[in-house]
Amino acid sequence: MAHEFIVNSDTAYKQLLKQIQEDYQETHYLKGKYTKSTSRSIPQNAMIHSMISHVAEWYGNTMKEQKCECKLDFGLPILRRDEERFEKIGEMLDSLTREQALDVIEPIDITSAMNREQGAEMITTMLDYYPRHDLVWSDVILNGK
Repeated sequence: MAHEFIVNSDTAYKQLLKQIQEDYQETHYLKGKYTKSTSRSIPQNAMIHSMISHVAEWYGNTMKEQKCECKLDFGLPILRRDEERFEKIGEMLDSLTREQALDVIEPIDITSAMNREQGAEMITTMLDYYPRHDLVWSDVILNGK
């Protein structure tokens, strides 16, 4: 049985080690692969959330609607370019209508799967895109004040 995991805390690390020990005791054979990563930072996460909230308010969308749009329009293209599993998800979503794709993408972790560089790229892309579509960023977004 394959296990997919993200270790981003001491608790998650301990849980992974426990799972590995249990699996090894059962079969005495394990095969695995892991990747060192620098996931997006807490400030990046807060910035993305603030930006999505601002865009939702500006356009009169719910937070859920706007989050799904940002996942589909900004986050997924970045991950698709960099990771094969997201390319497969993107191909599946390409066969759907936009409304269907927005529904399907809701439970998929997009920003959580990003590293720091990808998170920074999403922020930069959103900062550039929305003003060209009549949105004015608040001082809180632009200056953190």
